[in-house]
Amino acid sequence: MLEGLNSAVLVFAALCVFAIAYRFYGLFISTKVLRVNSSRRLPSDSMADGLDYHKTNRYVLFGHHFAAIAGAGPLTGPALAAQFGFLPGALWILIGAVPGGAVHDVVVLFASVRHRGESLANIARNEIGRTAGRFLLQEMTGKVFPRFNDHNWLPGMIITGLAFTFMWGYLLYTGSISTIWPLFGISNQLLAACALIIVSTMLVRLGRKRYIWITLVPGILMAIITLWAGYINITVNYLPQKLYLLAFLCGLIMLLIVIIIVSAGIKIKKLLYIKDTVTDNWGDHVLIKVGDENPH
Repeated sequence: MLEGLNSAVLVFAALCVFAIAYRFYGLFISTKVLRVNSSRRLPSDSMADGLDYHKTNRYVLFGHHFAAIAGAGPLTGPALAAQFGFLPGALWILIGAVPGGAVHDVVVLFASVRHRGESLANIARNEIGRTAGRFLLQEMTGKVFPRFNDHNWLPGMIITGLAFTFMWGYLLYTGSISTIWPLFGISNQLLAACALIIVSTMLVRLGRKRYIWITLVPGILMAIITLWAGYINITVNYLPQKLYLLAFLCGLIMLLIVIIIVSAGIKIKKLLYIKDTVTDNWGDHVLIKVGDENPH
């Protein structure tokens, strides 16, 4: 039925969907859910030090962000279309991007601004507890060997660089793109699901639990789909080929994400029992204040 469809029609339809979603759904999230206020100072202003916090032209930032979210899309998109046909990829771009990918990007940026421009690791530590954030997001080395917390320490840069290079080389030597690429895909999607669930906890803490479905629903759906894909990848792809290292790494990543989800659920349950509110650094009435929020 779709064999004679002109690609320009599909592109035009996709642009219309994105434009409508940006104008209405994006506006709703910005004004009602996140309550974005352009008069509030950003960490690059309130914490400016000329090193980690420095004002940057908005168009330069847009370029960096656009390159980051595009990622390997121009490579994986045609491969996906060649393998499964254009329709699954087109539907994923539309359905996956509007309620999932685009929401993920904006809420994570919002959370980062509220937490002094920190990474997801520190946001997780503040919002759902030190154990989950540290266990999942690569703080273990710095906790065991505090010197590694200094990102400008040359020996630390050399050691970690060699370690990652060795692991990457070993995986390439023992596997192939068909076996390694699924591991990175699963890791990427699970981290995205993790971020959405962490921000869901943050929304409850900010007293906006009525909007939690915006981040929690796509986060849980993405986690379920990716965990199932990971299980299939281990049992159908890795174990029959005796790729035990890849199977172990894939299983470990899946386990850590489950820990994050459970920790977030426990945190949300505790927050729902809190009735009184306090005023945070931004003047908002929240359930709990966190220490690493951006000073207004």
